[in-house]
Amino acid sequence: MSRATATVLLAALAAGAATSTRTPWSIQPFEALPAPEHPSRAADLAWLDDGLASGLVATTPELAAIVSAPHFQVSYGQRTIDLEDPSSGKELESRTDRTLRLGTALAASQLGLGSDAFDVAVGASFRRDKIGYDTAPAGTERGNRQSADLSAGVRLLSYRLEGELVDAIDVGSDAGTASDPHWAVDLGFVDPTLPQFGARLSLPLRTGGEGGLQLGVGRSFREALSFSAEIGTTYRYESDSLGGVRHLVRRSLEVALGTGVRFRPAQPSDPAWIRNVAAPFGGAGILRHVRLDLVGRWDLVRGSGGAAVSLGREF
Repeated sequence: MSRATATVLLAALAAGAATSTRTPWSIQPFEALPAPEHPSRAADLAWLDDGLASGLVATTPELAAIVSAPHFQVSYGQRTIDLEDPSSGKELESRTDRTLRLGTALAASQLGLGSDAFDVAVGASFRRDKIGYDTAPAGTERGNRQSADLSAGVRLLSYRLEGELVDAIDVGSDAGTASDPHWAVDLGFVDPTLPQFGARLSLPLRTGGEGGLQLGVGRSFREALSFSAEIGTTYRYESDSLGGVRHLVRRSLEVALGTGVRFRPAQPSDPAWIRNVAAPFGGAGILRHVRLDLVGRWDLVRGSGGAAVSLGREF
């Protein structure tokens, strides 16, 4: 990497501006992947095998804590968003979001109706957002928003097809608080011995909302070392300030890269490099069942980004 390239990347990591509010939380950075450790779709909770509790800090800035377990998830996070116009770079608003999310799910197989080859799951999550604006458009008020998300998924062999209704069911909100109602459709492939692939298509449910596409890939080696990558873009129709003509404007083009280490006991079949990374001291001690994850995210439209580190423990 050249010195000029390194300088640009470091500058991007230090910036926190965004052009879209659709940017995923860093604690759940890979929404397109069908089987992440902390699912963003509630229906996926029905197919978790283990629990994981994690805490995260990010440069954007963002702080978050999350606990995901079979059929249940609770998370709380706080992040600051400096929203800018993607064409002019003009600041539109600066706000701090505080979000509490509770999720649960149930699969047909848990009722004796499904199998390992075919299963159906449904999930729901309740979200409470407290939004505070430092700067905002005239007439915008700070306040609370409470909403519910609904999701459903079908698992056929190694393939998954899921749908989610996001931020569309208002269960009690203050006037003037921001919302982003949309419908998302996900298609993924999951196999423990192969990379997992996923695609997520989102469609707005109101005029002026954002639509987008995300593509993700992830691979785990010997349940010890993992790598993930995702690219996503969002668009929105906006009116020309002079002629009022509507144009399709790209709001964001984001790239996310992540890696993680799962510390575990050493196994006889482990190659030396896996044993040295994931099983120091033979996998004993306080590091056993601990996860360390690093994520970097860049918005190529804005030229900004951020980095995050999370530490978790399996249970």
